Amino acid sequence: MRRTISRLLFASNDSIALSSLDYLYTKYSFPSAVLTTLSHQSGRKVRVNPIKEWAEKHNIKCYEVEHLGKAEREEIQEGNYDTLLSFSFARIFGPKFLSIFPCGGFNIHPSNLPEFRGPSPLQASILNGLNRATITLQTLALGMDEGDIVAKTSVEIDKCDNYQTLSRKVGEQSTLLVDELLKYPNITLTPQTKDASYTTLIPKTEGVINWDESGVLIERKIRAYSVFPRMHTTYSNKLLFLTSATFEPFFVSEKPGTVVLFDKRKGLKVATKDGYLWVKALQAEGKKEVDSLSFVNGNAAVIGSILS
Repeated sequence: MRRTISRLLFASNDSIALSSLDYLYTKYSFPSAVLTTLSHQSGRKVRVNPIKEWAEKHNIKCYEVEHLGKAEREEIQEGNYDTLLSFSFARIFGPKFLSIFPCGGFNIHPSNLPEFRGPSPLQASILNGLNRATITLQTLALGMDEGDIVAKTSVEIDKCDNYQTLSRKVGEQSTLLVDELLKYPNITLTPQTKDASYTTLIPKTEGVINWDESGVLIERKIRAYSVFPRMHTTYSNKLLFLTSATFEPFFVSEKPGTVVLFDKRKGLKVATKDGYLWVKALQAEGKKEVDSLSFVNGNAAVIGSILS
């Protein structure tokens, strides 16, 4: 008789996995332990690790690692875990590490694999104008997101969805894939056969707005990069982060980046090469995020200026 899953190790360092963790804990009394990355201090702040917090709240053993070397592997092996489930874990699993799980390793990846393999699939889904985000449960392979497909599900991408709101949707919907995994060993594996596409780590420089780009792309970047690197321009020699906007295609006579006017209903009207970006919310460097009306009330000179 083939073994069933009895001791599951859950690997993540991202809040997108919290819904799946809650679901596993409530319905199946899993995981047996969690694996996450060490928290690092940035300036005066220490990044709060939501996975570690979850484990402490539920009195679940938590392994914090910087790397997955021999010492870490041997420590985890002592826990006799039979299954590994990963969801947004920022480390690579080597063959020796994967070999310690008799039932195998699995991964939840928020894309329609083999499309958008790699570290930024949700951003890619928004940037490419998709109306649905697919989430895939796959086996863990040595190549990046190359494992066999176990199951898929999907959520709708609304026109106003940014990275945060889409992450919440994906996290909640991913609980359906947990059910599929816990059917093990009665699961079917389907190899990936189509041509693959890849995403990359997003550099900080990608947050600089190029007003000569299509307004459609600028608007999508504002939503896709709402956590990092955050789309920004320059006004009055300071950074100005644009946090919410819509795009209206139109013939444009103004220089791209020109703040044309303010409309109480639509927001700040900024020229792009192929239309107008209506900025609804923004955040000046060192200030709190405000709606466009509040910003204009305190920065009347922005009308007619050219954002650089």
